[in-house]
Amino acid sequence: MAIEFTVSDVARRLGVSPGTIRNYSRQFAEFLSPGASPPRGQTRQFSMADAHIFVFAQRLLAKGATYDGVRIQLKLGIYLKEPMEVPPLPEPGPKKMELVPMDSIQLIIQPYIEEANRLRRERDQALARIAELERELGRLEGRLDVVP
Repeated sequence: MAIEFTVSDVARRLGVSPGTIRNYSRQFAEFLSPGASPPRGQTRQFSMADAHIFVFAQRLLAKGATYDGVRIQLKLGIYLKEPMEVPPLPEPGPKKMELVPMDSIQLIIQPYIEEANRLRRERDQALARIAELERELGRLEGRLDVVP
């Protein structure tokens, strides 16, 4: 049975977005296995040969080639003559979440809590100053009313 990769598998291996792999699938469909362009509603499946074509295309595009230029080289079979390796999948992250002691979390968040408290105090002082200035403004407006 042939190794098959999903869009995400190939994208992760090449360090590109899944959209880039779908674009490559459209651009180079004539050179890819049937699974790379399945009927609507079916999942794309790529063979190792498809992945090699993507590696080849990615190298050429990175050097400034156009899609047409890549297609010409694919038609000439140049990619078959170049040694290429499909990069392995990146190591997956931890399978399960590690528990962190609450003391550690408290130490990490304590500076943020202190900063939030400081900002609340500054906000309260600013609101008090605004209230004070509004009272002063009202007093001055009242004095203007008495001036003939």
